[in-house]
Amino acid sequence: MTGPRNGPLALVRYWFLAPLLSLCMVLGVLVVRTQPPASVPSPAADAFFIAANRLAVAGKFMEAIQAYRQALSVKPDLADAHFAIAMAQSRWGRHAEAVVSLETFLKLRPNSADAWFVLGNEVRSAGGDNQKAANAFRQALRLNPRLKAAEASLNHLRD
Repeated sequence: MTGPRNGPLALVRYWFLAPLLSLCMVLGVLVVRTQPPASVPSPAADAFFIAANRLAVAGKFMEAIQAYRQALSVKPDLADAHFAIAMAQSRWGRHAEAVVSLETFLKLRPNSADAWFVLGNEVRSAGGDNQKAANAFRQALRLNPRLKAAEASLNHLRD
């Protein structure tokens, strides 16, 4: 059974940023939980993280991003907060900023196929380099060869 503390992209059992659910479903991204992530406990970071999730669910993306950043000021290695910031930035239409947040997340969690896939999509949405997007999709497929959405996105870039 998957628990709420099994990683940043836990299965859909744990809900994360309800307004982003449709985006995540379209992208084929797994959804994260509303509980704070595991590792070294930090009550202050956890409180900011949970408050940020509530703000994001309410559609208050700017405020959510600020709260996630407060969590990061207490606990800079809180990978889930970087991913959450990227999703909020994407939802807010700030794709170039989302790319930077995803790159930070991937420094902490380089084996996240889903995050590599989202990075490829954000690079494209930001009007960025198709080669960079293709590299992200390839990395997603290396990590998870069954990630058909990444394969389809890579094929679309080739066309």
